[in-house]
Amino acid sequence: MPCPPRTGSATIESDFPGSAGAMSQEKRNFEFGPFRIDTVERLLFRGQETIPLTPKVADTLLALLSNAGRIVEKDDLMKAIWPDSFVDEGRDRDMR
Repeated sequence: MPCPPRTGSATIESDFPGSAGAMSQEKRNFEFGPFRIDTVERLLFRGQETIPLTPKVADTLLALLSNAGRIVEKDDLMKAIWPDSFVDEGRDRDMR
């Protein structure tokens, strides 16, 4: 069973129910497996290597990490990542 991500001391708020609002700009790093993500710079690292992320991929990863240990409902994730978009259920979202 995977270990939950380790985090720094600052807090991140999310747009999910029960949270106080949008993600804050406080410095926080999540570590999971060989990876680390800087939430302010929105950079993903594997060791010293930087792994490029598109903005929506970074948003999705941060939303999931900030809700570690909880089930994130599809509708909540879609509202947080794509608040002004309508997507037909038969179409996949473009993460770019």
